[in-house]
Amino acid sequence: MQNSNFHSWLDEHCGMKITAIELGAGTAIPSVRIACSNNAKNLIRINPAHCNIEKGQIPLKMSALSALTEIDKILS
Repeated sequence: MQNSNFHSWLDEHCGMKITAIELGAGTAIPSVRIACSNNAKNLIRINPAHCNIEKGQIPLKMSALSALTEIDKILS
């Protein structure tokens, strides 16, 4: 059901510039990383240990809570 909802959402937003924010998606089970890389125009990868990313994307080598707190400070 969750996978079906995800693909329906992608279909509804086809052609739009999607930005994905990955929170702690590791390398052991790369399904989230693959989905984000394949479907997002822009990617922000938040991971204290594994934040390698393609050029032009945004890596944040920190915990999810720390990163979201800092992002909130900037946006507020």
